[in-house]
Amino acid sequence: MLGCGDHPATWYVAVGSQDNLPRHLGPCSHGAAVGPLRFTGSGDSYEVVSAGRARLECRNGAIVFEAREPARLVVSPVPTAEDGARVVYGVTAMDSGGVALDLGRDTPVQWTFSGALTERDRPSCGDVIPICPARSAGYARAGSAGTGGVEARLGALRGSTTTVVR
Repeated sequence: MLGCGDHPATWYVAVGSQDNLPRHLGPCSHGAAVGPLRFTGSGDSYEVVSAGRARLECRNGAIVFEAREPARLVVSPVPTAEDGARVVYGVTAMDSGGVALDLGRDTPVQWTFSGALTERDRPSCGDVIPICPARSAGYARAGSAGTGGVEARLGALRGSTTTVVR
């Protein structure tokens, strides 16, 4: 995905996703809107508002955003967990052709946990690692032995998985 000179990075992103521009490419020149992207805050935070394509020129290369409508969600499975474990689930959007689309770290995915799993608060910035935990991830605590259900929702799309707690 690195964009160098004539070979820009191409990022396949889901409509509705929110994130920040990558820092490794240096500053990127853009206005408040570029194609399907709308920039907010400090100017490096963006939301993908429609399908389309946008190219940004940056100091250390270029990046091309290929924005597509997501057709389904896939929750990253955690097959087993020990009682009391803090479990983190990721989610990927897929387009109608099966291409994985980035959801971004700041996309407000809604999570539901049931059975042997309960929701826990997202860790604060710097609690575990020196970066802020993703808003798009699901954070659960494994309870008593049994099976826990996990569901991620983004608009009308849903994805699910289960985890066996031992």
